[in-house]
Amino acid sequence: MFFKDRRDAGEKLISSFLPYQKAAHTLVLGLARGGVVVADAVAKGLSLPLNVVVPRKIGAPWQKELAIGAIAEGGQVFLNERLIQILGVPQKYLEAEIAHEQQVALERIKRFRKNLPLPDLKGWQVLLVDDGIATGATMLAVIESMRKLGAKKIIVAVPTSSVDAYNAVESSADEVISLIVDPAFQAVGQYYDSFDQTEDDEVIKLLQNSQKQ
Repeated sequence: MFFKDRRDAGEKLISSFLPYQKAAHTLVLGLARGGVVVADAVAKGLSLPLNVVVPRKIGAPWQKELAIGAIAEGGQVFLNERLIQILGVPQKYLEAEIAHEQQVALERIKRFRKNLPLPDLKGWQVLLVDDGIATGATMLAVIESMRKLGAKKIIVAVPTSSVDAYNAVESSADEVISLIVDPAFQAVGQYYDSFDQTEDDEVIKLLQNSQKQ
């Protein structure tokens, strides 16, 4: 199974979550930026509210797309200590990247949510949606932040993931649905016909439209 684009992937996820359709105290949270497009399709299909969460990946020094950790917008930092040790990543690099990505997250929260905090999630079910999971670092950081915000149940919904990432996230979330869990996984984009970068303006438009419904 392959996906035309992120919206097509989100629409294909809907059938896996029909028990949550119009469920009370349930929120769909898209991981910025690409995950918001997938999440918008899911939220519309299930008649659920949509919001955005803004984690930031910490990339390896020589390969920025390789996540060696992540920061949740609540400040929680998840580091893949094993990978960091294998790659010999300097502590000064980690400190500088964490500070930089925290600043980027603050700027995007200002753009996407006008600096508003996430709603009170105590006792709520949260569907965390992204366009795919490669290492799992970012999703694990977000799951931890949702726990600290008091979410009752955390469900992860993604179109595709690597086997290792799926296993890591499954051990942390209450439920995980990934339409493709591929031992030959190399990159999220390989499962999409179109995987262009999602721009800030698109995320803002999707969030504004969801609030009007």
